[in-house]
Amino acid sequence: MVKISIVAPVYGVEKYIHQFLDSIEKQTLREIEVILVDDGSPDNCPQILDEFVQKDSRYKVIHQKNAGVSMARNAGLAQATGKYVYIVDSDDWLVENALEELWNEAERTNADLIYGDYYLEKEGRTELIHIFDKNFQSENVKTIKTMHCAVNNNDLSSPVKCQEFDRINHFGGAPWRTLIRKSLIDNNQLKYDPYVKGLGDDILFMLHVYEYVKKVSYIQKPIYHYRIMELSYSQGYKKNILESYELIFDRMEKYLNDYNKDKDYWNGYYFRVLIYFQQAMDRYFKNANNPKIKQECINEMRKVLSTSPYKEAIHNLPLHMVVNFKQKITVILLRLKCYKLYWMLKK
Repeated sequence: MVKISIVAPVYGVEKYIHQFLDSIEKQTLREIEVILVDDGSPDNCPQILDEFVQKDSRYKVIHQKNAGVSMARNAGLAQATGKYVYIVDSDDWLVENALEELWNEAERTNADLIYGDYYLEKEGRTELIHIFDKNFQSENVKTIKTMHCAVNNNDLSSPVKCQEFDRINHFGGAPWRTLIRKSLIDNNQLKYDPYVKGLGDDILFMLHVYEYVKKVSYIQKPIYHYRIMELSYSQGYKKNILESYELIFDRMEKYLNDYNKDKDYWNGYYFRVLIYFQQAMDRYFKNANNPKIKQECINEMRKVLSTSPYKEAIHNLPLHMVVNFKQKITVILLRLKCYKLYWMLKK
């Protein structure tokens, strides 16, 4: 029996792929399958994957024309046969006993989602991130709702409280944080949405997953090394970033309306809107590669903030959700339309 299926899209990660594959080989849980999806990678990754899968019948590779991370993940999920699935990124790597720890907890609790901690790897520094403050398992509807809402909130506080934990740290929607019951995906025909072109598709996917979750579990043990790239999506200049945001906002609002979500979920969405706007300040408005002069950028920023969903997010997001003092000040400045001061404070 295949206990866990690993699904990993691969594109342009030749520099990191050997470390990732090595971490797969070292997994102490043996009853696994590894589905590597070559999304038309332009480097030597396709050849590296072909050589790797010859080592073990549990490994296989899918070669496809470049179609984006969402379609690559969908292709992998369609081939997965494990009881649980673990969707990872091929520029990161797994802790040696990660799958065994996750599987043991799955067997013990029969949970739909099993979370673990992870190492944040940035500029040669390693930081252990504890997502929650203690181990727990829960079928409590309010607890699951807390986690559901927090998918949009990253490292900030959840919009509702529960009895199992006092805080959620660096949560988000990245699938490598959690083991997912495969039947939950199959029975509800859940897929990654290529419409959003890779931006926020993991968040959108997990929002839909949580619609069907009945039991969650968390082990305060590290399972993953998450690498923050020097020129990651959140750092480089992107001319069309605002247009990209429109796609994910469109899909998130459709989700919230289709499922008739209450204000807690909308507040989580507003938090996401402001997170993306903060990224737009770095990636577009204040980016050194933006050819526009400063005043043009400020004027454009003001115009954008007067449109939906930014204006609703600024005025409707409860300030108690913003636990970081500096971020709280920036929200207040935007609420008061002190745009130039906000510009000065935003590095």
